[in-house]
Amino acid sequence: HLALAIFVSPAIFDAAFDTSRHQLRKNWLPLFSLVVCAVLLTTAAVAYVGVAFAGLPLAAAIALGAIVAPPDAAAVKEVTREAKLPQNTAVVLQGESLLNDAVAIMIYGVAVDIATQGDSISQALPRYLFSFPGALIFGWVVARGYMLVRPIVTKSLSAILLEFGSVFAVWIAAEHLHLSSILAVVVYAFTIAKYVPEKQGARDRIYSYSVWEAVVFLLNVSAFLILGLHAKSLLERIRGDELVRGLEFAGIVLLTVIVVRVVWVLAFTKFERMTIGGPSKRISFVVSWCGVRGLVTLATAFALPGNFPQRDLLALTAFTVVLGTMIIQGTTLIPLIKFLKLEEEHDPSESELRRARIALLNIGLDSLADMRRPEAEYVYKEIALKRDLQR
Repeated sequence: HLALAIFVSPAIFDAAFDTSRHQLRKNWLPLFSLVVCAVLLTTAAVAYVGVAFAGLPLAAAIALGAIVAPPDAAAVKEVTREAKLPQNTAVVLQGESLLNDAVAIMIYGVAVDIATQGDSISQALPRYLFSFPGALIFGWVVARGYMLVRPIVTKSLSAILLEFGSVFAVWIAAEHLHLSSILAVVVYAFTIAKYVPEKQGARDRIYSYSVWEAVVFLLNVSAFLILGLHAKSLLERIRGDELVRGLEFAGIVLLTVIVVRVVWVLAFTKFERMTIGGPSKRISFVVSWCGVRGLVTLATAFALPGNFPQRDLLALTAFTVVLGTMIIQGTTLIPLIKFLKLEEEHDPSESELRRARIALLNIGLDSLADMRRPEAEYVYKEIALKRDLQR
């Protein structure tokens, strides 16, 4: 749980801060299909594989399914930043990577309680279902409190420390209150992103964005290094035929995870196109291939209690799925996007964004037009060049 607070909460906050709530509401149907339906289908399919091929108890098999179900938020954010995806598609992928963690961790928590404490599903499930609305309220209340304190902190460094400290505090407090920590951080980020930038100076905003980007990157690298060391000790405990059987099972789970997402996304988007109008087949296939697993999968696997049934096998499987999806899907996704020529897809929002940029650049040029200093002339030429490139 401490690892999740340190390494996952900043990544969730950073991704949620840059995600449009309006676009999430607009694309609620495809988002629901990925956040809820895809997670449930993947969990169920992996649970079946766990029971049928490894003889796992049902609760342990469901926990494994929840561990490997959610794609990684940081990986999705990098893909949507590098690739020229239509805005609606990028928003759906970003929203999925934020919210599916909450659904998967709820299933994970219920399964772990059943497997280790002997609770029935009627006892464990209500505790986690009630954690969702409580997390929404808690995240909003803390964000409003942050906005009252933030104007008092004037130094850039102090403001950055307050931002990071508040994110960790929201996650840890939500955990202690038995609320969904992921949803609490997401709502906290959404609320701050709506109000704080208007009152934040340009210099502080640029400084904040740069620091967040660097720190989240370093935390992700550090997390994978630490979890890699755990994987080394895991391989020392599993040897010989047991390791071979474990890797064979992990390979089956990896294949299941990839196939379930591809089949579900292609089937659902085909249904969309036949009814209300959905994305093209090219975009659908790219979305189906955006299933790279990452930090949440590893952290939840290694956070399993020591007395959990077949714990080492589940951790080995999680590590294999993360590594496998990074190699199979992560290294081929950008070439696939270029091969399918998604930049040819018409995205109406792109022309609107270009017009907005040109309007802002024209305002800057008008402000500099009356200045007679040499540096103003240089800046004027640079802004004029950027404006011409947007046209």
